[in-house]
Amino acid sequence: MLLATTTACSEIGELEVSFKLENTESQRRLIAELEKRGMDIRVDESQRVWFSPQYEELVYSVSQGIMSSAEADTNLFRYADSKHTKIHKEKLISKNVPFEVEILRGERYIVFHRRNRWIWQEGDRMVIEEKKQELQITRSP
Repeated sequence: MLLATTTACSEIGELEVSFKLENTESQRRLIAELEKRGMDIRVDESQRVWFSPQYEELVYSVSQGIMSSAEADTNLFRYADSKHTKIHKEKLISKNVPFEVEILRGERYIVFHRRNRWIWQEGDRMVIEEKKQELQITRSP
């Protein structure tokens, strides 16, 4: 999860620190938690949180808790049969979905951003149908 911090002077000349978690849901949770704690914060149009430097440790502490419990921004998958992983990979390519291939413990995995999980679901349905057809063929007399 990406984290961005900035220190700057506010419009009234006071030093402010800003903080933004690049995961939208995590940033929403951070803002809600800081407001719940009664902190004097300002949220700009990009959802970046601005606050007094005296609260920096508290904000970092709250954000660490949120980041450690947040869902990952990427998904990693593979099928036992590499031909099914290839089918899924072709689906992602056909939809122009960016992805990476990582090799873990000698196995190839496809890594893609969570925002594209609906396309993963389409590919998974294709693989399930392929597996069903293979089972029918092997069971046919």
